[in-house]
Amino acid sequence: MQYWKSDLDRLQKQTEQEVKATAQCVAPADSTERVCFDKIGVPVMQFTIFGGLTCETPKKNDCSDCIVDASGLQTTFLLYNNDYSLINAEAWERDVFIRNIKSFNFAMG
Repeated sequence: MQYWKSDLDRLQKQTEQEVKATAQCVAPADSTERVCFDKIGVPVMQFTIFGGLTCETPKKNDCSDCIVDASGLQTTFLLYNNDYSLINAEAWERDVFIRNIKSFNFAMG
């Protein structure tokens, strides 16, 4: 979500083509912010987030634009791992994350 500065509304307001343009790390001409950097300024690299990256149209050369098409998306949820929060973290993983992934896999398969 750092491509969209962890702002779900920002992501949902983009069209599919705008999402693909954001994923290629090229800022729109009128942009005032850097793309492909998280909120604290660390680069977010495509190949660590998206899987099965291809270009929708053939690139003319190594420097030409590539509207990204990806077959996978990797997300990371960081949970505190200490004695105080361990029970809640395990419950979230079991009752929310795993349940949703199973239902998503069932719906897709």
